[in-house]
Amino acid sequence: MISTDGAALIATLLPIAVLLLSFQARPLLRLARPEKTWARWTFVLLLVGVLGLGLSCVNLCVGSVASGEPLKGAVAVVVGWTASIIGALTGLAVGGVIALHVFTDLEV
Repeated sequence: MISTDGAALIATLLPIAVLLLSFQARPLLRLARPEKTWARWTFVLLLVGVLGLGLSCVNLCVGSVASGEPLKGAVAVVVGWTASIIGALTGLAVGGVIALHVFTDLEV
């Protein structure tokens, strides 16, 4: 169960994470430089799927806060897992871009 306060927090933070993830994924895609077009499209489709799921969860959280009902059952599990996955991916993307900027100028 996710309380209405928790849903309000998720509805506030998840769009910020989605925005960061969408902006930080582009430099990482260039760094990976997939040679095959199917690999590039797979990355793009997975990113769009995760971002779409994140925005759907924000919609569920806003509905929960507006109605005053906490999220229960499978909806709470989906929102929790989605928030965790997007949080982890955002941390990896931002950390990867920071590492890219820090270690690009170093000569080995």
